[in-house]
Amino acid sequence: MYTPIQLKKWPKLFAILILVLTFHLQAFAEDSDSILQMPLEELLQQQVSSITKKLQKVGDVAAATYVITSKDIAQSGATNIPEALRLAPGVNVAAINNNRWAVSIRGFNSRATDKLLVLVDGRTIYPAFFPGTIWENNEIPLNLIERIEIMRGPAASIWGNNAVNGVINIITKSAHDTVGAQINLKAGTEQHLLATGSYGWVLDDDTSFRVHAYSRNTDDSKAIFDSDSADSWQSQNLGFRLDKELSQGRLLVQGGAFKTHISDRIIAPRFDSAVDILTDPRKSDGAHLQVMWEQHSASETISTLQGFIEYIDSDFGLAITKRKTMDLEYQQQLKLFSQHDLIWGAGFRLWSDKAESTPYMQMETAQKTSNLVSFFYSG
Repeated sequence: MYTPIQLKKWPKLFAILILVLTFHLQAFAEDSDSILQMPLEELLQQQVSSITKKLQKVGDVAAATYVITSKDIAQSGATNIPEALRLAPGVNVAAINNNRWAVSIRGFNSRATDKLLVLVDGRTIYPAFFPGTIWENNEIPLNLIERIEIMRGPAASIWGNNAVNGVINIITKSAHDTVGAQINLKAGTEQHLLATGSYGWVLDDDTSFRVHAYSRNTDDSKAIFDSDSADSWQSQNLGFRLDKELSQGRLLVQGGAFKTHISDRIIAPRFDSAVDILTDPRKSDGAHLQVMWEQHSASETISTLQGFIEYIDSDFGLAITKRKTMDLEYQQQLKLFSQHDLIWGAGFRLWSDKAESTPYMQMETAQKTSNLVSFFYSG
């Protein structure tokens, strides 16, 4: 039962609430009006590089493209990359639970979507053993993402395997743009903690360096009858990035390491016809190092050499795999006449897989080394 003094406070609190809501609605309306009043020419000035492997304006690209900017991500309230991808039209994002997602383009959405290529700064994060992107093992601090380029449609002729229905290219911010200290904290009921810290230095007039640390602690969601759903998610990663402007080009060196610990409940049939329910937590970890060198010549020729090495130890529940990857790619963009460009490139990838047999999955060979040579051109 409320006292008369408490009742007198309600009109004041109600008035304050109305003022706050009015302010936010007015700010949202002004922001929406500014977007609606923006000329079409300005909307088409956004640049993408995931279509023909060269930087182009959206208005000049003959494909269904969409760009999610860093501002879009910040205003969305997303806490991970799959949630941010919901901002793009034509991208199907389904949350299976608190630590697993199904993301696809052009339908046929499932956890094992194998016709969508996902890149981070041009580095593929698609695992060969599991048919689909393991989003929980590829966390990137959202405040360090510059933009996400999404192309809906076939792109295998340029990007190779898995780019059948589309390409998602996540491009992180340059170290030049993140000088100083940045700290981001989020906390809630199931999202116990989401913390990101980064610091950037200016080493000289042309060189900047950044380090970051990231940590997530997501609790189990609640199932029927208020029981836990066995979908908690804890992950940490560390990373660095070096950007250096050269006299006629630039140099990028970046790397990182991650560790993921997730809960899961898997129904696993065995070879002896019995069925187990696996509830043990699954752990994965890995590290990568990427180097990219870009050179510009006086004849408007752009040469790019990029390579990365990667190690991933993944627990899929039914099997445990280890992979070592080395990837090298060269690309050259030539100016033909005044209105045409010719882009060609070649790549080489070498990887070694090692898998342990379990009562639920038997491997024909415990270790296998494979390689892939590719070539492309676009005119």
